[in-house]
Amino acid sequence: MCSENLVSILIPAYNNPEYTKKTLSSILLQSYRPIEVVLIDDNSPISLKPVFDEFLENKDELISAKFFRNEKNLNPFFNLRSGFKRISGKYLIIMPHDDWFVDNSFIKTSLDYMARFPHCLVVIGNSKIENSNSRMFRHKFTTDPFELDGKTYLKKYLFKKLHPAYSGVLMNFEQLKKLNYANLLISEHEANFYEITPDEAFVSIALLSEKGSVLISNEIVSVRGNPENSYSKSDEWLKLWTLGVFFPYYHLLIHFLKTRAYKGALSIFITIIRVKPETLSQIYQQFKKNGFHFYILLLCINTVCNPVIRFMDHPYYTLSLLIPKNVKRMLRSVKRL
Repeated sequence: MCSENLVSILIPAYNNPEYTKKTLSSILLQSYRPIEVVLIDDNSPISLKPVFDEFLENKDELISAKFFRNEKNLNPFFNLRSGFKRISGKYLIIMPHDDWFVDNSFIKTSLDYMARFPHCLVVIGNSKIENSNSRMFRHKFTTDPFELDGKTYLKKYLFKKLHPAYSGVLMNFEQLKKLNYANLLISEHEANFYEITPDEAFVSIALLSEKGSVLISNEIVSVRGNPENSYSKSDEWLKLWTLGVFFPYYHLLIHFLKTRAYKGALSIFITIIRVKPETLSQIYQQFKKNGFHFYILLLCINTVCNPVIRFMDHPYYTLSLLIPKNVKRMLRSVKRL
């Protein structure tokens, strides 16, 4: 399907057909057309093809749909990465297969915003967590939606107060391709060599933020699914997640330095040195084994800067760690009086 404003929805999927069905059903309810849906089944034990076939029966002619099934399990990151060469839209939503839309006009409204704000490359709507009243974020800007300079968003908000769910983000994929996005992502060879499970880690949003503005809304547009068998809850993910996020940020740091995007480089550098101190040993041993001294230099800087950075973020909490427990109890008693 060819259209100047085609929106591609990329769904990397594995198991949980009941969630995938809910995801696809919510796409049918979107008021915007044309839409391209690309679902990639990462070799689920039970194929997701029947769920996709049901979606095909219910869709209209302005929704194009493609289904792929991997011959072997790639893991969520490489399953996602394989989809970038299979989509053809100008705009992109990365839709985890256990998320679903609750705002039927999300896509249409996002494109209307982009038309009104010509420098906007990313629109971020809010999301809530399944079976919870929790939102992904709460912004306190003067208007809603609020247009934020991308460099400011990257520096102050992306990895902190305004951290979105993928299903609540519409991106200009055409611009991502011009920024050579796919080549910044870690390769399967690298992942195997370093023995890590990589993550996309919002590299796409960071790249676009450095080049344009970001529009942010408090409106709930999607639900972030929380199934018990979610990969993000698995022992493998918890064990290897730190390295998997460190590498994309490192690649992004080098990219920003090479392209003289120094504000972006500084933001990513600060993000890298925020790595929790307890994870340093794991990262250090991995890089020492492979002789990457620049990585080790970054981690040494982390050791020195991390306490300072954390104090700047949460000064009262950090200082409270230095107060003896008996004094804390006394202060709480006084406060109750």
